[in-house]
Amino acid sequence: MATDDPYHDRKIYHRAAGFNERGGVSALCFSRPREINLRVASWTIRDDAVTCPKCRKILEAMEGE
Repeated sequence: MATDDPYHDRKIYHRAAGFNERGGVSALCFSRPREINLRVASWTIRDDAVTCPKCRKILEAMEGE
């Protein structure tokens, strides 16, 4: 966790990559599609709001293509 989050209550925001029939969302950085655990993280479709380092790295690589 970041040092500016003393209570460790800020969630990581992943980039949504897929949805299942129950409404679960998979993250771009997951190697296998699975639901994001919403107790510890959340998701977004806005690229500028992503805070997950792995998702950001993938997004940067996609922009470079």
